[in-house]
Amino acid sequence: MILVTGGGGLIGRRVCGLLAAHGYEVVAVDRNRITGLPCQTVQGDLTSQAFLNELFRGYSFAAVVHLASLLNTASQKQPQEAMRVNIGGSLGLLEAAAQARVPKFIYGSSISAYGSKPYAQYGEVAESEPASPEDVYGLCKRYVEIVGESYRQQHGMQFVALRIASVISPGAMQTASPWRYEIFEKLRVNRPAPIHFPYQAGQRFPLIYLDDVAEVIRRFVAETRIAETIYNTPAENWRFGELATYLQTLNSQIEFTYGSTPASGLPEAINGCRFIHEFGFSPIPVKERLRCFLEGGGN
Repeated sequence: MILVTGGGGLIGRRVCGLLAAHGYEVVAVDRNRITGLPCQTVQGDLTSQAFLNELFRGYSFAAVVHLASLLNTASQKQPQEAMRVNIGGSLGLLEAAAQARVPKFIYGSSISAYGSKPYAQYGEVAESEPASPEDVYGLCKRYVEIVGESYRQQHGMQFVALRIASVISPGAMQTASPWRYEIFEKLRVNRPAPIHFPYQAGQRFPLIYLDDVAEVIRRFVAETRIAETIYNTPAENWRFGELATYLQTLNSQIEFTYGSTPASGLPEAINGCRFIHEFGFSPIPVKERLRCFLEGGGN
């Protein structure tokens, strides 16, 4: 049985569906009520020790997939809540999993753990690059990575942190970054359709499609022995201007505007070769994802 926290979130829902489709028994946990998932669902607060005790008494888990988190924008606005949820909730879950002798713990981290890494200086950032988070969200992610490594050493738990790039997908109504779903949704619009990229046209940004994140996590669940503790997701490193140009070849009605400042707190480009080489998996190219969606083959 697999525990997925944050099961009602964007990534969590897709991970639960994929694991269930591959025959796993899944328990999805979220602090909000979850509907529409093909698995067992439990509503509860991971920062509550009583809830965690009850959860791990009621089920025997082969792996924990920990995706519950206050997201980046919310973490900046509510730093105390971010520390309570993203750090406190994660540490409580790690301890509960260790006490229950859960053999594997997969943590949904973020490339925010690297901090700003301009492409001109760092190139594509690999896992060997030291982490230097610059905001609350990245700091929380890095803190849990460090504690997870300690649990691996002290308890023999197989801990792995997945540093997730910027996720794109149709239907992903993220109000802080609407362009991440608009690049799909507006492909099918037959009138002038504006999309605003918040950064400069020359800014690089690492992108990964939602389904590919879910597949990476599924492979972690399935693998008996994972060689490393930290992995970047495979990603494509796009300049916003290049992405706009390609989108306009698919639909000339789309109109783009850009922000005036560079992105901060994230590397401009990441290297996902560690996962690709170890697991033999490469994502479907972003161009193909966009074209497929335009032709009616996407979700």
